[in-house]
Amino acid sequence: NYKNIYNNRLKKFKNNNWKYFIMEEKKELDKQKKLLEEQIKIESNIETKKQLKTEKEMINKKQHIIKYRINKNINYNNTYLNKALTEYEKNINYKKIPNTTYEEKLEYQDKISSYHINKYIIDKKININKINSLNYELRNIIDDYELFIILIILITSSIIIGEEFNKGTIKLLLIKPYKRTSILKSKLIACLIMIILTIFIIFTLNFIIGGILFGFSSLKNGVIIYNFNLHKIVKINIFIYILIKIIAKLPMFIIITLLSITLNIILNSSISSFSITMLIYTFSEVINKLAINYNLKLIRYSITLNWNYNNYLFGKLPEYKFLDLKNSILILTFYGIILTGIMFTSFNQKNIKNI
Repeated sequence: NYKNIYNNRLKKFKNNNWKYFIMEEKKELDKQKKLLEEQIKIESNIETKKQLKTEKEMINKKQHIIKYRINKNINYNNTYLNKALTEYEKNINYKKIPNTTYEEKLEYQDKISSYHINKYIIDKKININKINSLNYELRNIIDDYELFIILIILITSSIIIGEEFNKGTIKLLLIKPYKRTSILKSKLIACLIMIILTIFIIFTLNFIIGGILFGFSSLKNGVIIYNFNLHKIVKINIFIYILIKIIAKLPMFIIITLLSITLNIILNSSISSFSITMLIYTFSEVINKLAINYNLKLIRYSITLNWNYNNYLFGKLPEYKFLDLKNSILILTFYGIILTGIMFTSFNQKNIKNI
């Protein structure tokens, strides 16, 4: 009898009859649930009864996943739908517990976002996370090319002032009928244009090459995010999403530009200003991790913790609990004013007789 059961199941398995196995699992869960319900009725011990109810709740959730799989016809294979259902099942137990720690709130945030996004993928049957697609390539473009953009910013800001002093051409520039303030403003504007131009070139090249390789059809899917302010899934146009990401990163790019130019004027060395600014950017993650792991309150005023506004997009909580959007804007504005003030003061008072 067992041999016949084994041979029958082996045959079903070889024929990829996954519905047979899921129906078998459903029957088994139905039996377990019925047995638990009978035990709950006769059980008098409160703690045991509570435990039995917890077990029943777990079975209910398993039954929900099975029903979902059958209704959506999701096979046990390596497809995006099965992956989405697996992630959906992992996060189905999320609960918002009052008075939780900040770490638990962050974990809850990740779980609820994953839960709703994967549910959207299953319900709409759209592979929004397909790696080999133009949509996927473009939506992560700013994060993927961040280091490259930073290097372009540092090279431009280091050379634009530093080389003038190194080669002595600053004297020829200053004898012209322009104020030093106007000269420095023009240099700053040139750096800002370079940032925008770099991002535009990166986007254009990726758009053209990615479109040729993967096609443009995936762009119609947009970007699916969970909006914590609205408490629901929101579909955003891919180009609007990229623009939002650029605007969120722009303050960091501007601060790095100001810092590099200021150090260049003070130290009179392109290499030193490049190296120091690059070190600050490189170790910014280390500073941020220290602040997060050890709850260092004073580091909340650090420039590196406040220069990336991606942490606040769509109502998300920042990784560091002592931060909020208004304070970050105020702190970064303060740093920007200070750096600009030092930069213009140093440049106006710079002695060029020995250059």
